[in-house]
Amino acid sequence: MYLESQKDCVEFIASVGKHKDIKPCFSTILKSVSKAVIVIDLSGNVKYMNSLSEHLSGWKEHKAAGKPWREVFNIIKESPCENNENRKVILISNKGLKIPIKYETSLVIDDDGTIRGIFLIFSDIHGFNQVNCF
Repeated sequence: MYLESQKDCVEFIASVGKHKDIKPCFSTILKSVSKAVIVIDLSGNVKYMNSLSEHLSGWKEHKAAGKPWREVFNIIKESPCENNENRKVILISNKGLKIPIKYETSLVIDDDGTIRGIFLIFSDIHGFNQVNCF
């Protein structure tokens, strides 16, 4: 299974609870997807990060685990135009790098319907969203 788009990742994550055979290798699957993934627990703390999310955020999983997600996923919204349309989301890494991203979230729901946390799925869109302010 190749997860190319944000939608693919969200749909896959939502379906994991329905497929018992996927659960044992879930960590391996998350490490293999082509998007950055952070798993956040119900307390709002980082539970898991794949290597791409480590690269983009500048945080190593072992340092980020247990920290508030907003500290690790530090974003701002910028508006390149006066009319405030086409706002960009910028991830600020722990090294101060500003990276334009696209992100989505999905609930982590177990087999009995209990919400266990949130998946945060994001990708670097540098160069993909050129905005014209005319």
